[in-house]
Amino acid sequence: MMPDTDNRLPGNRKIIFKRISILKINFKLLILIILLGFTSDDKQPSEKFHDITDDISPESFNRIKNFILEKGDRKFYCSMYNNNPHFYFGTFHAYLNPDTGQKNINCDLSLSDFNELVIHDPDSEIQYLNVVLIKNINYGENIQFKKIPGMTSGHVYLLNEYSTDLKTGRKALLKAIKKISETIK
Repeated sequence: MMPDTDNRLPGNRKIIFKRISILKINFKLLILIILLGFTSDDKQPSEKFHDITDDISPESFNRIKNFILEKGDRKFYCSMYNNNPHFYFGTFHAYLNPDTGQKNINCDLSLSDFNELVIHDPDSEIQYLNVVLIKNINYGENIQFKKIPGMTSGHVYLLNEYSTDLKTGRKALLKAIKKISETIK
């Protein structure tokens, strides 16, 4: 006699549907966790930037900026701008970004100042370091692009542009600033 498989099928279906329901719930929870991780921008200001004015004074920042503008060349490095002021310091590149962001897409010196320094070291753990000097300058509608609530005019900040550890970024920055200082003497 052949076993009656039709009698066992409804029970198996119930088990299968329960397992599928559990998998659907787990999948939905996983998606929710992933989405919350990628869309959460509730960083406190201290996680978005760090005041490094004690490490790099506004005067030192301006010396670096002026050196790059006078001795450097122009180079494309990101899709936001064209012809950024640039200088190669032997092991890393330094770029200047315009204060007004893409409102000065061609990095025209007559349109805005350049108070963001980007250090690019492709061989470093943190490849890009962004440093900004906050100034009280009025460009009309073109406000300083990188000013974040909590920043103070006349201070220099290390930005957390790439979700990196600011402590590690600061160490890398101090090493780069030492090299820059030796070069611009």
